[in-house]
Amino acid sequence: MKPRIKHLSHLNAFLMGVFTLVLTLPADTPYTSQQEYQMLAAKVGSSEDYERLGQQNGVPDSIEFRVAKRLKTRLKKHKFSSPSLNTIANAIRQKQGLMKHSINVELNSDDGEITKEWDVSLQRYPSWLVGKFSLTKASFEVNEQRIIDYMQQNPFEEFMPPIDVTLNGTTMSGSIIRAKTDGIAMAGYELDFEHTASFIKGAFDKKHSELVFTFVGRNGRIIYNDGLEEKELTLLSEGRSNFNGSTWARMANVRKALNEHVNNVVVEPNSIFSFVETLDAPVNLSKGWKMAKVIFNGDELRPSPGGGICQASTTVYRAIVNAGLPVIERRSHSLYVYYYKEYGVGIDATVYPGTQDLTFKNDTGYPIVIQSYDTEDNDAVVNFYGVSDGRQVVLEGPYFSHTAPSDIKVNERNMASNEIVWVNNVIYPSGYEKRDLIISRYKSIPKGLSNEFTVAEEKENLATNM
Repeated sequence: MKPRIKHLSHLNAFLMGVFTLVLTLPADTPYTSQQEYQMLAAKVGSSEDYERLGQQNGVPDSIEFRVAKRLKTRLKKHKFSSPSLNTIANAIRQKQGLMKHSINVELNSDDGEITKEWDVSLQRYPSWLVGKFSLTKASFEVNEQRIIDYMQQNPFEEFMPPIDVTLNGTTMSGSIIRAKTDGIAMAGYELDFEHTASFIKGAFDKKHSELVFTFVGRNGRIIYNDGLEEKELTLLSEGRSNFNGSTWARMANVRKALNEHVNNVVVEPNSIFSFVETLDAPVNLSKGWKMAKVIFNGDELRPSPGGGICQASTTVYRAIVNAGLPVIERRSHSLYVYYYKEYGVGIDATVYPGTQDLTFKNDTGYPIVIQSYDTEDNDAVVNFYGVSDGRQVVLEGPYFSHTAPSDIKVNERNMASNEIVWVNNVIYPSGYEKRDLIISRYKSIPKGLSNEFTVAEEKENLATNM
């Protein structure tokens, strides 16, 4: 088998050269000789006689026939079946037509957010074309598997595929259970490659010039084996915040909190998650935390180890809210922090070991695995993975004192000018609906902040179904 594989590679290399050469052939070159020649050729028993007869009876001395002769010699050398020169030349003309055709492919995401134009031609992707030869036939065909292989090996940057990761057990870190995974699960886009390759091949065969394909978005999954069968944890919710404008030290603390402390924490059913416990206190320089500003006494900003950890706790809190999980302990910052305006102004959570914590209860009946990371755009992302029990979350807000509906009361009073409120509605599969207020009270709120949020945004559903 090894010598044959080697010959096939040589033959493919030669065919690639043929593909380039015949692009220069004139489209109207005749590949059949006179009728008398054809009648005589039909009586010839060997390819050698056929070639000799061709020389005697006027086989065209053209580029395509010279290429055909070279190809025939190559096939013979490697002991492959070979048809007549005339048959090979006709196949080369058929290939020339395929090489000249191009297709404009439009690629769309199913959410309508992404559109890309893809220029497809065999001049650009010559390896998609494969020659087939027998004693009586020769042809060049677009190979569907080669199209599939190309698309799988060269994903479009705009349509990167989802990433599923494997859960390989757990470890204990103090009081925290941590998952052992082979990476971070990521959302992405999927395409039916077999369907796409079939349509591209058909477009070449039928000379179609336009195609449209849709990529379908899908969240990443965490796959594990319970000893009996393979199972998966799906995305329950996402929390997101942005830390652009932070100092280098603050950024380092945010990333350390996300990547070393929050990521891969496991919250067992009916257990309580504590953010402070994930930090493995004390938070000091000897543990790798950097000096960055922290709020003291409600209104003082002073450098302290771990400044920026609250960016991580805020992002975790947003994931908790979007998952519809019961919050046990949470407090907003005393000073308004502009880092937390994007993705949910007023939805923040401050923590400080020994003084303030962020906690929630896992009431889903299944384990929750928390994964967290930061992006190139300095977004902090926290994802909760588990088994959905069907609950849904609808957030209404943000509301300010002059935009809040009359039925929103804070401790039976109207909202104050330094407060931001969201209405958190959790709808359970039974039909029961739980309505809570997320109240954040600051020393003051920037003037004009409420003008940045329209009525449409106030009613936006920011939640992820469970």
